[in-house]
Amino acid sequence: MLASLSAADPGMRAGALRWFAAHGDAGDAAVVVPLVGDPGEFDDRDREDDPSESSRTPVRMVALEALVRLRGPGMFAGVFDGALQDNDLRVRARAALGASAAALLMRLAVEGDRSVQFRIAVELLIGDTSRDQAIAALERLRGGDDQAAVAAASVLDAVAGLSPPTTRPSVSWDDARSDRA
Repeated sequence: MLASLSAADPGMRAGALRWFAAHGDAGDAAVVVPLVGDPGEFDDRDREDDPSESSRTPVRMVALEALVRLRGPGMFAGVFDGALQDNDLRVRARAALGASAAALLMRLAVEGDRSVQFRIAVELLIGDTSRDQAIAALERLRGGDDQAAVAAASVLDAVAGLSPPTTRPSVSWDDARSDRA
């Protein structure tokens, strides 16, 4: 499989990356890193009648997906940080999965695509280092009428449901038992 990473066909390189993502371990991550800069694209349609606009998939996007699965926590953050500057929004969205909080915050300030903004905000929320900025970004996204708005509203509702109540209800043990009777 290692030889396929340097194959002339971008589809074969992507196939090798997907194999490493499924069967590799953290020790294999280093062989994936060089392909994050791979300029190749391949036809990734499942069927011939799939829409043509989605047929060109960047190898570098598949490399980022593989690296997310193979790396240990915090590893290769610089690689992901650099990929946040890619021209392809799909690559930027994948780069958000492993980028540092500082790089995510910088990208969030200039990102024009709402779906990438959503991905960045969720990663910041998960990382729990920039919770306030993540929630503010999700609140801004909720104001739209697209998929990012629906997703942002869903995440914000879930976050609100997970927040501890500010006051505890005053129910005694005896009151609780009498409700069951």
